[in-house]
Amino acid sequence: MRQGDAPAIVVIGDAALDRTIEIDPASAADEKRTVTNSRVELGGTGANIATQARRLGAAVELASTVGDDDEGSIIVQHLRAAGVGVRLVRSLPGASTRATIVLDDPRRVYVEPGVAGAVDVGPADLGQADLIVVSYAPALVPRLVAAGLGDRLMVGVEHWMVGDVALRAALLHVRWIVTNAEGRRALQAAGDLPRIRATVVATDGARLVRAFSGGEEVAAVEPPRVVAVDPTGAGDAFAGTLAHALAARTPLHLALRRASTAGALATTRIGAQAGQAEAAALPSA
Repeated sequence: MRQGDAPAIVVIGDAALDRTIEIDPASAADEKRTVTNSRVELGGTGANIATQARRLGAAVELASTVGDDDEGSIIVQHLRAAGVGVRLVRSLPGASTRATIVLDDPRRVYVEPGVAGAVDVGPADLGQADLIVVSYAPALVPRLVAAGLGDRLMVGVEHWMVGDVALRAALLHVRWIVTNAEGRRALQAAGDLPRIRATVVATDGARLVRAFSGGEEVAAVEPPRVVAVDPTGAGDAFAGTLAHALAARTPLHLALRRASTAGALATTRIGAQAGQAEAAALPSA
């Protein structure tokens, strides 16, 4: 999968079709709402991370699952068009993952999981990847750590995952953890944050991005201010940009600046991938 000097990344996570629906706020008089625009695009956390890292120049493979339906074929076509490798995308009997995002007040996201969650990948599939990103596949983390891949793992952690005893034990042996403020508080409450040898990067919406090592803060970056129209995929753009920077051995503070800028820019367009940043739009020093 390596392409010249480009960092090589494998992303393990879901791929979906997103349907985004924009609602006319003036149509709130009764239960009937007027749709002003709708679109169907590639989405899913894993796919979003993969396309952002690829957009920045990494050689990227996605390990995921799609259904044996028309949507599954469309997802694979979109991934190929984005330059993301699909040799680890398996087609399984059943429905592909779909998400419906309703841009209303409040914004709502409805997910039809389909075959999501059935992703399975082994050490032999991961080749010489510089970085392996695991998103919403917590059951795989202990297996990958047991195979000796912990030093190449960047794991996305949600607060509800912290109750998984096997995952918590495995997190002691990974290189990077990406979470949000709620996830960081859950790790801290469990007593894990000081014991984790990984660098823990915690986002907090439009507020400060903080990095911790051994429970101590080692870096903090304030994202740029933007006019946000849709937060869909912002965290994925952050993660994909951070993955590219870390795989390219970018210093931590600059990696956080690049990732926080990408996350902010992603909110300025409607859709999970429409606002993904090009390299020229990110800080270089």
